[in-house]
Amino acid sequence: MIKWENYKVVCTFIRNQIVIAKIDQRGSFPSISDKSTDRTDEIVGAVYQHMRGEYEQRKEADPEAVGLTFTFADGGTLVYSPPELAPKEGAEQ
Repeated sequence: MIKWENYKVVCTFIRNQIVIAKIDQRGSFPSISDKSTDRTDEIVGAVYQHMRGEYEQRKEADPEAVGLTFTFADGGTLVYSPPELAPKEGAEQ
């Protein structure tokens, strides 16, 4: 049986792929001892679904909501804009 607390979703350093991996804390640097195949598309898709669901819930509470922004500790942001509000290709901004 898998002990999920031993696994993390991580981004590989060399290939920049998102994987599910078992992390070992041997020495001063953590190392990956077991990992899945590339799950980037699947995990990014799950994050997109999560943000869309959060937006839909917010939209029910506040009909004026036009998107959703997650802000990270380093100041970076991840923004969800619903497709119906996305700029149309070729349209002037």
